[in-house]
Amino acid sequence: MATAFANLRWHHDLRLLSVVETALLLLMVAVIACMAIWRWEPMVVFPSCAVLVGGFVVVAFSLFTRWSICVPVIWPTLAASLCLVGGTFLKQLHFRNLSKELFSVAQKYVSPHAWQFSRGGEGAGHRANMVFGTVLVTDAANFTRVIEGLGDDLRAGVELLTAYYSAISTPIDEADPPGLIIDTAGDGLLTIWDAPEDSPAVRLAACRAAIRIQQAVDIFNQNHAPTALPTRIGVHAGDLAIGAIDARERRFIKAVGDVTNTASRIESLNKYLGTSLLASYAAVVGLEEVLLVRPCGAYLLPGKLEAVSVFEIVCETSSATHEEIERFALYGSAFDLYSKQCWPEAQAAFERYLETYPHDGVARKLLEKCKTAHVRGSDSADARVLVIGAK
Repeated sequence: MATAFANLRWHHDLRLLSVVETALLLLMVAVIACMAIWRWEPMVVFPSCAVLVGGFVVVAFSLFTRWSICVPVIWPTLAASLCLVGGTFLKQLHFRNLSKELFSVAQKYVSPHAWQFSRGGEGAGHRANMVFGTVLVTDAANFTRVIEGLGDDLRAGVELLTAYYSAISTPIDEADPPGLIIDTAGDGLLTIWDAPEDSPAVRLAACRAAIRIQQAVDIFNQNHAPTALPTRIGVHAGDLAIGAIDARERRFIKAVGDVTNTASRIESLNKYLGTSLLASYAAVVGLEEVLLVRPCGAYLLPGKLEAVSVFEIVCETSSATHEEIERFALYGSAFDLYSKQCWPEAQAAFERYLETYPHDGVARKLLEKCKTAHVRGSDSADARVLVIGAK
């Protein structure tokens, strides 16, 4: 109809685009629309495309009036609109799937709790959650010697650490509730179980994880005998703050409070006492029916102003052997005398105990304290405190 009208009105033929030219035009419009929607945000693309479509209509009108070239307008405009809408939908779907994949990968390296902190947005680094936290600190003995023994075989060191961290982090992830691994430094972990207030169930989860870490380390050392990494563990509980700290382009999840420092000091105390798993009174109070623990005395730890009552976590009571129950009943009798400051009687009780268990480092340190306190004749409460001079 348009061609016939033009022939009658202007006495010349109207040129239509060929099928190939029309297909190329539609393809060009679709490519431009798809590239635009993929590169820019919809809020920028849609107004820009509206301007471009308006310009295209003006150009098509000029070609029609001046050179009698009929450029289709409806189909390119419809193609551009469909590409914009479809491209926006596909882009959102792609980034949604990409976000899920990224979250899945991130979970292998960052706990879900820390991931939520990392997604806090601008200013999240200035917020902190006040919680009651149970802190578990680990440290591998002989780590430096083992790494030096590997020489230039750095890949073997990476493989060893990968197997070691996998062994000790699994009990943390499988705890109920799982712990939040805040920091890894060389050969150690710092993990937190947080709750709005003191929760025996949460503290029990941390203590059970510590026991299972010991078991996992035993299996690891059996499988890596030449590069065994005996591990010391310290557990403490108290109030602390957890927050995301922004440092330029990086974000770190940190716990701030004296609890983490004390847990680290308790972990170091293992070396002094010859133990492998120690916890504070605050961590094990109320859990005596579930856990087999023995009191180790009060210690003034490095950098601390007040003494901390320390306990050794032996195992869960359900798995305690008859020998362990008898052993620590005998030890408990001696410790009761020590607590009452009956120095001669406590000294004799510890000596009898050590005849059967000569390698018990805790009993040996308390025996030494009994001897010095008895000689000095001190009856004050501070007489029971053992002062640790170095970390």
